Amino acid sequence: MDDHFWPSLYPGLVIGLLVGITSRSLVGTFAGALGGLAGAYAGYWLVLTLGLGGDVLPLVAVIAGAAAGSQAFVWMAGRMAVKSG
Repeated sequence: MDDHFWPSLYPGLVIGLLVGITSRSLVGTFAGALGGLAGAYAGYWLVLTLGLGGDVLPLVAVIAGAAAGSQAFVWMAGRMAVKSG
């Protein structure tokens, strides 16, 4: 991992928190934050694996991955809450 790895995940955390807050629950907020981090990592890893590291493309991949990951984690947290409750 290079020097740009950890700073690239900060947008994922922020986007994940914002998506999680829209679920109006504490569990959804934490799930969104975790999903944002996972999605940002996946987007960053995909760009580096494909060798597409440039100026804007890694940022776009991190943002898209964070949004998709946080939505998926919030959805899974909601499904788990419905089945257990």
